[in-house]
Amino acid sequence: MNVSTYSGHQESKFSQFSSLSLADLKKLVLGYRAIVAKLRRHKIPLRTPRSIGREVVHAKVGKDLQDFGVHKSLICHCSPFFKAAFTSGFEETTTGIIKLADVDVEVFELFFQWLYTQQIGEPEHYAIGPAIWDNKSKAYHDYKILFGTLLRLYIFADMVKVPTLKNDCIEKLSRMGHQVKEFLTESENVQYVWEHTREGDLIRKLFIDAIIWNDGIISFQKTLDQLSEEVRLAILLAMKSIIDNARVEIMEMGKSRKNLKHLESLVTPFAYPTNYYEKVGAENNKKGGVSSGSRAEASEELYEVEKILDSKWVNGLVSYKAKWVGHKQDDQYYSADNFEGAQELVEEFHKNNPHRPHPGVKYY
Repeated sequence: MNVSTYSGHQESKFSQFSSLSLADLKKLVLGYRAIVAKLRRHKIPLRTPRSIGREVVHAKVGKDLQDFGVHKSLICHCSPFFKAAFTSGFEETTTGIIKLADVDVEVFELFFQWLYTQQIGEPEHYAIGPAIWDNKSKAYHDYKILFGTLLRLYIFADMVKVPTLKNDCIEKLSRMGHQVKEFLTESENVQYVWEHTREGDLIRKLFIDAIIWNDGIISFQKTLDQLSEEVRLAILLAMKSIIDNARVEIMEMGKSRKNLKHLESLVTPFAYPTNYYEKVGAENNKKGGVSSGSRAEASEELYEVEKILDSKWVNGLVSYKAKWVGHKQDDQYYSADNFEGAQELVEEFHKNNPHRPHPGVKYY
């Protein structure tokens, strides 16, 4: 089809709408949306990036001012801190260069990778093996260093105002702390968090809960002896809150004469990393107008799941590879949380593949 023929085809295709009034067009659009809503079965939203442009700015990082070139629209979209630096008339706006001498290179490298991939590091960095339980092994040593780097990445994410990255750090830190419990109770790590965060920051609650719920009585006393008075007071107040909540729940159960099977307030919150997530939404973006939870100008599109092909563990979470209606083969694995709209297909897959990884089973 040549250009002129295609143009004429397009005109004839849309000429049928030219005589419609605005009200009729609105009804047509609403009707179409209703039809689409009915067809959303087995469709899930996945983030797809749009163009991030060609303009590049530079971050000079660490004592040696190592250079990182990054797309301006990407870093400004994700971080109000960098948006202010590169668009508000500061020196960085003119030069396109920002110096971050106090930031560790390995921390910025993780941030840089996260900007483009929306994940922290490579999955194999967080692989769990028996060697990590030997505190004299190289695997344990490397895992401990990685934990410390993630702590510093969390503090950096707080500085540059990217709550989604903070939440991703919480996810990694809590899972690593679940495997090697002393990481979240070591006085060095606890003190670092208290020195670099504000009161009310949820990472403090993560560490306090780990100390309260995970330490045995001997370890608990040893940990307390190594902590500052400020941290000990925070732990004491948290324990008082747990006791008060349990007392109220017991009284309520007594009034309703329910059987005392378990107390929700006495179940550790530590198993659910989302308890320590910072809220990400419109309330975070009123000042800067920046959505920090996505890639540059990312949008959500609906993809229809035709079939679940496989499941595997990715960063300790069950993830699925799927066949998408109308799309070529996709070998990427997506978190099980994305497949809430395709539960029938998920259940069918596990029925046919009972030995494949599935939600509800802890991965160690």
